[in-house]
Amino acid sequence: MVRALTLIAMLLPAPLLAAGLCGFPGRDGDAETAGVVNLWLSSAPASLLEPGSRWLPLGESRRGHGQLEAGDLALLVQMQGAELTAANDDSYGDGIGADGIARGALQLQAGHFEFVRIDDVESGRVRVRGTGPNSGVQFRYVSHEPQAAAAGGRQRWQLVRVPQFENLALTGALKALPWDGNTGAVLALDVRRRLILGDQTLSVAGAGFRGGAALTLLGALGDVSDYRYRAPGIAELAAAFGQHASKGEGLAGTPRWVTGEELSVDTRPEADRLSVSDGYPDGSMARGAPANAGGGANSLTPDNATPAGGGGGAGGEDGRSGEDSSGQLQGGHGGAGVAADQILLLAGGGGGGGTRSSGDGLAGSGGAGGGVIIIRAGRLEGPGSFDLRGSAGYDGEEAGGGGGGGGTLLLQAPFADQAGREWLLDGGMGGAGLARGGAGGAGRMIVGGGADLPAPKAAYFDGLLAEDIAGVSAGYLCRPSGMLLAGQVFEDNGAGGGEAHDGKRQRGEAGLAGRRVRVLEGTQVHAQTHTNSAGLFALELPEALADRNLALEADIPAGWHAVSARAEDLPLSPFVWEGQGRWRFTARREYLQDGIALALIRQPQLQAPPARDITPGSTQLFLFRYLPQTSGRVRFRYQGELAGAGDWKHSFLLDPQCNETSLFLDEGVSRWLPLTPGQPVCVRVRVDVPAGASRSGSLNLQLEAETDLGPTPLKLALPPLKARLDVRMAR
Repeated sequence: MVRALTLIAMLLPAPLLAAGLCGFPGRDGDAETAGVVNLWLSSAPASLLEPGSRWLPLGESRRGHGQLEAGDLALLVQMQGAELTAANDDSYGDGIGADGIARGALQLQAGHFEFVRIDDVESGRVRVRGTGPNSGVQFRYVSHEPQAAAAGGRQRWQLVRVPQFENLALTGALKALPWDGNTGAVLALDVRRRLILGDQTLSVAGAGFRGGAALTLLGALGDVSDYRYRAPGIAELAAAFGQHASKGEGLAGTPRWVTGEELSVDTRPEADRLSVSDGYPDGSMARGAPANAGGGANSLTPDNATPAGGGGGAGGEDGRSGEDSSGQLQGGHGGAGVAADQILLLAGGGGGGGTRSSGDGLAGSGGAGGGVIIIRAGRLEGPGSFDLRGSAGYDGEEAGGGGGGGGTLLLQAPFADQAGREWLLDGGMGGAGLARGGAGGAGRMIVGGGADLPAPKAAYFDGLLAEDIAGVSAGYLCRPSGMLLAGQVFEDNGAGGGEAHDGKRQRGEAGLAGRRVRVLEGTQVHAQTHTNSAGLFALELPEALADRNLALEADIPAGWHAVSARAEDLPLSPFVWEGQGRWRFTARREYLQDGIALALIRQPQLQAPPARDITPGSTQLFLFRYLPQTSGRVRFRYQGELAGAGDWKHSFLLDPQCNETSLFLDEGVSRWLPLTPGQPVCVRVRVDVPAGASRSGSLNLQLEAETDLGPTPLKLALPPLKARLDVRMAR
């Protein structure tokens, strides 16, 4: 049976309508479109933007659709930038340990992003307005080309024009131009009302960081144990003099040799001098994996004739290492994945190249990673596909290249219908050959709002993201059509090491699916929904309800309890908590109340043992199991009443770990014991019956478990749990 209990809510300190800087929602009107909708602009070759910067110096590369104008919305994103451990050993790339796990970068600058509004456009620079100091940018952005051989990898930011549609219907696939070292890889949309997918695909497959090129080499002075090695120059390559294979491109930099459309591309033709960087610190060849890029395969013999496959690039999951001809992981190391709970926009890492001593073209080269899709829309409608897959590594007669890693999807949509959608984030397969390349790691999903997603093969974060995304607010936040109420129902139990009963969801605390939330006016239901698989909900009220007195209500099953509530100083005022799962409020026109957090806990269980009779001259143990659903502490009280059995003996034993080891004896009350959600605590009652005991004797066992949750916003106290068991002599 489901009953309405006290609903819990903690809301953001200010409505996003008032807090965020807005662009011009719906500026690009209603549209039906396909193909390329973004414009990508490169950073100036050597530029530094400190927090608070208003002027952004731009480079010469401009690709894509349209022109940048005052009033436009733009996405500023740091595409590359990381500090690596670059020693020529298994610590390369901040370490490949004995367990084979890639550790990633020491420091990560890549992935930081924010939305800005264009105030002015001049030749070679633009003036922006943001939410950082001085109404400038929030984060630090660097564009830098390494020069010295031991210098770190390249750093690059770019500026992306983001169209602001009122409504958008797709008539064909949308795509991003592939990353070329300066621009591309990002597909970004802002839709105030409806984004209608129309069974089309939004694709950045293979548009991310490029794979490392496989080069025909006949040997040099490298060693099979190398983790980094200098790339051959133009004259050396013409003579096939060199060792190993190229690393992939990734968030930590660009190697000298990468894959182009049909042939290898030399990104640093000036690097023929030994004192000049060839893309990564002290060399862009060999097995070490730089951050999310795959490592290049190593030559397993001095003449480069014993093949090994390139390492797979990473997304949210690690890439797999390349193999030798016996299937052993002796090739390039796989790139290091980046957890989804870091709100960063990261393209998938390119796969590393495989070794080869003959052949031409791209045979054995690494595949490109997937790009980035960022969608902000009031409502997501219809079936469609989001394709962020990495490309497969190229096959080779000797060795295959590593597959590219999957990209990053960031989706904000408070409302989404249940039409079938595909979420394609797999890494690319490793290329085939006598030695196979490693597969790329699956990508990352960062999702907020009402989209009900299956559990994908990808690193996955769910949550309400509006407060985590810097800069200009989404159109549906600035000018919602009607009134939106959005939030999450979750179990506030401290699972995964988080803090329990604080009204804030930590990473290990589960969202609760299928919980009904609705808005009523008297008995009339104006809006109703059920939470999705992540516990998220969103309710939309038409503008016609503005200025009407309504109630927000949630049904909470029996056995669950509210742990926090706040009814004063809420952004939506007045917003009066009435108890019984209900708040009363006055509806508004074009208003969003986001971030409503409904924090619940389950009541613990106390399981009594099954009844059984005992015989004279025996000793019996009766086990009581207490199963907590939240952190806190518990203590037990025991009472045993004998009837016609004065010579029986009974004692109370504590077994906290439920491992049949009684730590100490308590006569009536135990000490307080700490609780871990889902980890049972046991107590036992020992009953000794002498051989000549009366057959009319009995013992009434009564056990009480007192639960202490500690401080909670509502000072919630769970009622004690009681269990009783009658022990009688066998007849």
